[in-house]
Amino acid sequence: MILGLKARPSQGEANVGTATAVQVAWMFAFPGESTGEWPALQTGIWQLDSTRIPPSGKAQRWSETVNQCSDARGLLTGYWGLGIVERAGCRQSSSKIEPTRFNVVSECMVRHAGKATSEAIVTITSPDAFELDVRVTEGKRKYRGSQSGRRLSACPSTTNAQGEGSK
Repeated sequence: MILGLKARPSQGEANVGTATAVQVAWMFAFPGESTGEWPALQTGIWQLDSTRIPPSGKAQRWSETVNQCSDARGLLTGYWGLGIVERAGCRQSSSKIEPTRFNVVSECMVRHAGKATSEAIVTITSPDAFELDVRVTEGKRKYRGSQSGRRLSACPSTTNAQGEGSK
């Protein structure tokens, strides 16, 4: 995961290099709170191009590069709204619709809003690329969003105290 995380930018904020709310929500998810059959995606450095359409109808677009080296499921789950995810985090589930299409649902507890539900249809074009269309319900508000992701490279190797590299 990325250090110094920030939820999705609000209007007028810089938006390149911030973590997506998807990664923020994934960080707070409890182990074992993820069920179902998940798409096979490679871990690595990913380029994400995202669009969110809030109730106002004004599209918000951003691009970012994320380091997703522990679990690629974090690319596909989480909260797409503008609120703050509570410590209780999110609960995720995934089901296969077709061999390369999945329905991914995230239910998140959001401060001052209660439960927010994101339902995404994810199409895996290869282990290194995906397309995602999401619908979010947060109280009475509804959002739509989309994201395309492509893997740019493998995870950077690290060196341990003995000078041995690993991935």
